[in-house]
Amino acid sequence: MKEILYIYTRVSTTSQKEEGTSLDEQKRLGIAKAKELGMDYEVHEEGAKSGSGENINDREVISNLLSLINQGHVNHLYVYHQDRLSRDTYVSARINYDLRKNNVVVHTSYGSYETNNPQDKLMMGLIGLIADYENTIRTARLKTGRFIKAKQGYWVLGTLPFGYRMGKNKKLAIDKDQSIWVKKMFEWYSEGLSLNDIKDKLDGKVPTNRGNLLWSHISIRKLLSNTHHKGVYTYLGVEIPCPAIVSPELWETVNKELSNQKTKRPTQTGKKLYDYKLRPLMSCGNCGSSIQGMTTKSRGVQRFAYVCSSRDKRYKKGTHSADWKRDKYCPNTVSFESERTEDIVWETLSTILKDSHLQKERFKVLSLSNKSVSPKEREKEMSFLESEIARVSKSIQRLADVASEKEIEKISNPSDAKSIDRFIQKINQTIDMEKLALTEKKNSLTSFVNDSLWIDWVRDYQDSLKQLDSLTREERNEEISRYVDHIKVSFVPERRTHVIKIRLKLPLIGDSLEYIDKNKKSKGYLINDGSFEKEIDLPAKNRYVGKNR
Repeated sequence: MKEILYIYTRVSTTSQKEEGTSLDEQKRLGIAKAKELGMDYEVHEEGAKSGSGENINDREVISNLLSLINQGHVNHLYVYHQDRLSRDTYVSARINYDLRKNNVVVHTSYGSYETNNPQDKLMMGLIGLIADYENTIRTARLKTGRFIKAKQGYWVLGTLPFGYRMGKNKKLAIDKDQSIWVKKMFEWYSEGLSLNDIKDKLDGKVPTNRGNLLWSHISIRKLLSNTHHKGVYTYLGVEIPCPAIVSPELWETVNKELSNQKTKRPTQTGKKLYDYKLRPLMSCGNCGSSIQGMTTKSRGVQRFAYVCSSRDKRYKKGTHSADWKRDKYCPNTVSFESERTEDIVWETLSTILKDSHLQKERFKVLSLSNKSVSPKEREKEMSFLESEIARVSKSIQRLADVASEKEIEKISNPSDAKSIDRFIQKINQTIDMEKLALTEKKNSLTSFVNDSLWIDWVRDYQDSLKQLDSLTREERNEEISRYVDHIKVSFVPERRTHVIKIRLKLPLIGDSLEYIDKNKKSKGYLINDGSFEKEIDLPAKNRYVGKNR
């Protein structure tokens, strides 16, 4: 029987495998070598596997081939180049040990080597060192290429920071939608809002980079600490300029406060004087800034009020000049008493709940139709959908990262542009399919959330209505947070009055019941949706903020 030449082929990337040229060429040369030696051949194709790793078990074909070598079945082995076996020095040494121990003759495109021959052993060692050197140089060259591209303004780091997008020229560009929220987060924090307050404003309204609708304190802190937003980032120890979303001064102010936060907390001892519970729901209707709490003391009496956070902040920062005047920046410089405001919001809301036909009808329908679905089962299904949304969003982001990396690779390797474009196209097709699945899951979750919201509102409806007037202030404010989506507070200087616009999460305001036939009410009726918003005046028991105005 003829000797068998065992041919081992491998490429490093999936794109090389799909092109097929490298694998086919390795196979062709191996077969030609077998014919030259007068041997039969057996091809062992690894496909697309990296040769740089230390874990050889991840490469099943070479592991099986080494097993055959150690069992004495292999006398002749062909590889196009020694680095096809491994580019890792330690792994190469282990493979060469097995080859020498079993007297395997290694054939390459450069010649044949008897592993136990001293000269051949030296030559194989030199070839291995050269391959290791070339791999090191290749990696360094790739990093250098990325560094040069980064200095030219191209994005080379994978995942884009929140607030940015990849421009048409593959350079970092400001995302029109996300950058608005980045500015707001910096402004909110500089105005005194905590990370928790900012989280309340973002949750359910602004998706993160991964598509999640719930933010964490860590992600918000990380965003505020990201130097990209002030126009610079560090890559390989060098500062690289990029488009700025906020001013360096605002970034420094926010990060100084972040760094001082830990040292400030221990000094905040004692009981909180007042919990401004509605603050996360409120914003200024005149300038759009957040509303914050204000505690003052006069003649030994504590006074608690809400006020627009933008009030004279430039004046307070010491940047005022001779032309400074009240209301130059925002006319809402008048505080409004917290308890009176909370009472009026509560009275308005409780009246809406008691008068709502829609809520009563929902209670009746749901109490009959949802008995078979337990809250536990509903919660379990919602939890599953949330985890699925997170999983699919992560997959989409991961694919987008790969596509971005491939775009950068295309710049560095213009000769491979066509094959890289084909690969990117496949990635984008997969992303489109994942986005479709994500939309379906989000729609299902929205349906569950809305049903759960209604069920929560109408659960024990009759009893809850009886108890509305007996709730404590803290309980009332918690109920307001459940039902109210947003509260805008504007000041009307002419009337010296605040106007409060309340927006609910469901259209309960002014909903109506309409009989199909007024003369035959047995035919049934329809419930017409009301509106989401209601505007009310806050009586003028307020004053300007601060002194010497």
